[in-house]
Amino acid sequence: MELMTFWVILIGAAWLLLISLDDLNTVVWQQVEVAVYFGLLYLAIFTTLGSFFILQFATVKLGATKVAAYGFLTPVFVIALSSILGMELFQWEVVPGIFLVLLSMVLVQREGVSRPSSSL
Repeated sequence: MELMTFWVILIGAAWLLLISLDDLNTVVWQQVEVAVYFGLLYLAIFTTLGSFFILQFATVKLGATKVAAYGFLTPVFVIALSSILGMELFQWEVVPGIFLVLLSMVLVQREGVSRPSSSL
């Protein structure tokens, strides 16, 4: 699991570096604040590596279906927090998507529940 996490992050970083090479030449690196570098380091270690490792661990323990369903909750939480904190106005066009995500969560949770068999 750790080896797979390492290689996925490394290859992903390499692709992102290749894609952004033109834009990296326009940055004046001496003018970038130290706080930005610490922020990038924090994002790279705790959010990227940490969440990817937890995702791999959860997939083994919970199963791919449940982990994928939980992953779809992230945009729902972002929309909710953005609306609550007043960062973005709530758009009613996203309600069907939120409903489908919540419905899928209910169905995934019921997937493991055994139903009594009926004998006729």
